Parts: sequence; C-alpha cells; structure tokens
Amino acid sequence: MAKKSFSIKYGALLVFAAVLFLVFCGPMTRSASAAPDLDLGGSSLFLGNVPYLSLTRICRENHISYRWDDLTGKIFLYRGNRYVTCLIGETLIDVNGRIQTLGAPPRILEGTLVLPRELIDLEWWKDIRKTYPPTMWKDFTIRSVMIDAGHGGRDSGGIGFAGIREKDVVLDFAKRLRDKLSSNGIDVRLTRSDDTFVPLPDRAAATNSSEVDLFISVHANIARTRWVSGFEIYYCSDPLDDSARAVQMIENAAAEGAKPASGFSSCSLKDATLMDLMNTEHRREAIELARSISASLGEERLIRNHGIRSANFHVLKWTQRPSILIEIGFLTNPREAIKLRDSYYQDRLAERIAEGILSFKREYERTEGFTK
Repeated sequence: MAKKSFSIKYGALLVFAAVLFLVFCGPMTRSASAAPDLDLGGSSLFLGNVPYLSLTRICRENHISYRWDDLTGKIFLYRGNRYVTCLIGETLIDVNGRIQTLGAPPRILEGTLVLPRELIDLEWWKDIRKTYPPTMWKDFTIRSVMIDAGHGGRDSGGIGFAGIREKDVVLDFAKRLRDKLSSNGIDVRLTRSDDTFVPLPDRAAATNSSEVDLFISVHANIARTRWVSGFEIYYCSDPLDDSARAVQMIENAAAEGAKPASGFSSCSLKDATLMDLMNTEHRREAIELARSISASLGEERLIRNHGIRSANFHVLKWTQRPSILIEIGFLTNPREAIKLRDSYYQDRLAERIAEGILSFKREYERTEGFTK
C-alpha cells in the first residue's frame, strides 16, 4: 500500500514538473521566435570560400535588432529606420526598399542561423538618409487600401442566375466597401470605378506604383451546382485543393498571354524568386487579414463561410503588397445571386468586411506587423 501511494505521489510530481516546463520553457510564438544559435567563437565559419557569421553575433556586435519568422524563413534585420529582409536559402534581399543579390544565401547550419559576412559588409545599417527617401523606410501603419473590382468591360466574369453579371455585382460592392473604409479614415483607391476592362498586370502595376498598404480583389463565384453558396477568401500560394485550383484557373483566364506587372520584364527565374521573396514577406499579413475578415463575417453569420484558401492568382502574385482575393458569394445560387444585387444586403456585407479590415489594422499597428 505504501509503495502504491509513493507511485501516485511520484507520478503527480512528474505531471506538475511537465506543466511547469511547458509554461516557462515552451516554444515562443512564430512571430517573435528567437533565432536558432550556436556559439561559433570569435572567427568566421567558412562554407566553401564564403565566410559566415551567426545572426546573433552580427546583431550583438553592430547593435542591430532582428526578427525571425520560423514559419516562412524570413529574417528582418533593422537599426533605426534602416532594414534588410532576406530568406533562408535565397540570395535576393530587400535592402531599405531596394533589391540586391548576395553571393551566398543565409543558412541554418547545425541549428545555427548564419549569414554571409557580405550582408554586414554592405553597411546598409549605417546612415543612408541621403540615399533613400523616407517613404522607403519600414512603417507599421495601415493608411490606404487598393480595392480591385474584378473583370469589367468586355470581360463580364461569371454569368449567374437570371443573367446577373459578376462585373456589375463586384463594382457596386467595391464602391460600398470604399465608402465604409473612407468613413473610418482610410484612403481608398479603386483599380476601376466604372465598366472598364483593366488587364490583370495593369491592376498589379497600379498597386505597385502607389503607396497603398493593402490590396483586396473582389469577385463573385460560379459553381457547377446551383445549391452551393457562401464566401471564400484567398491568399497567394500554391492551391491546396481541387476547388481552389478550379477558381484559380477561372480568375487567371484573363491573364493568359499577359506580361508580368510593371517592373518585371519577363517571367524569368530571377523574377519568380524575387516575387517569392516579396510574397513570403507579405503572406503572413495576408493570412492575418483574411482571418480577421472571416471572423468579422462569422460574427453575424450573414453568409456561409467556406474558409481561407490559397491560390496563385495572377493579380495577387504580382502585387507587392499584402493581398487577398474575396469571393463574396455564388451567382449560380438563385437566392444568393438575388441577395448580391440587393443594396441592403451588399451594405451589410460591406460593413462586416470593412470591420474585419479595420480590426486587422488595429492589431497590425499594435503589434508592429505581428512581431510583438
């Protein structure tokens, strides 16, 4: 009996110790993870002929701060208003808003995050105010949004119940969403404000050349069956299911044969890698924006939620901002198609989506880009 009592007490102590370990020693959140590090001593580590230094040593010796996202492999180094963004395994880097190429990429070696010495020899962290204007400095404020009403002009988009055209529904909705955000102090721009055809590359180019902080493309869905209803939100990545792939094919059809957005001469490997760098940097913000809008719509249960999905939409891939695409409903569903043409319903839907965007804005600014 005494042995049994001792076993129970011993087991309880083990459980208690495990709880303490999880509370005090558990993993940090990805948005504020400590970089994996190993003391490399006072000298550089050579990989081939390339000298590498540990991230923490570089930051310690040069009074540089860093943020490391182990989900995307993104490293953000900054001191004052100067910064570098880079990715594990990639040689393209964003230096204070300008793209440069390293001779060797950042790596993780035996649990240590190491950077090529070249990265610190660039001296990007020194006083460069005379070279780069303030608009290129990192700022964690959401001031403006580009709203993209899909299709337009000769491109009607989907044709739904009773001949309702996607291009008409999404233009009306985009204007309502603009008004909701504008009344809350957001500067809103539209890729089109009338029934005009705007090629997909031009929509991305207009966004890239502006100073907007977010890009939101609005569409309405089409299904093979008339009973499917609800909204979907997409961010830019490879599609994970057949439904997402189908929607991607439909929305990208208008871009067949089109050139990349302004600033990218061709779909070369370098362009693709550069866009992957930019998309990876913005993907986390896009996912958080999608979650915020999804949660806002869910509060009122105004419309069925098909969730957040990924797809390589042309208009998202070539847009250098946190970007999402919203399918606000199915035009092939008779009840939903009629609702989407109703001004009162559109107003309520725009109100919930606007609140989701504003909620994202508040959290983004409070956490400085979800890093706190």
